[in-house]
Amino acid sequence: MTLTDAAVVYDSLATKARHGDVGQAKPYREAFTGFDYHQDSQKWRQVSRVVDRENNRCTERIVDASGDVARDVDGPLNDHLGHGAAKRANPRS
Repeated sequence: MTLTDAAVVYDSLATKARHGDVGQAKPYREAFTGFDYHQDSQKWRQVSRVVDRENNRCTERIVDASGDVARDVDGPLNDHLGHGAAKRANPRS
């Protein structure tokens, strides 16, 4: 009799940096690196993202399991509109 088992582990690290100001709403720098599950494709992808509000910069690189780059962005943060939380909410009728 032979028993076999397997486990797959996906790790990630997210950080946020804030100044000592009490009540400051958003961190001045956020970073995420590691694996993230993409709901649409139902696959794990490797993500590296830095949002630097002090320097108005956003970088993001997403690589799928086959090594193909799905997204590679490096530019001013104020040009990064229509993605994630920057999407405009649908008005209620």
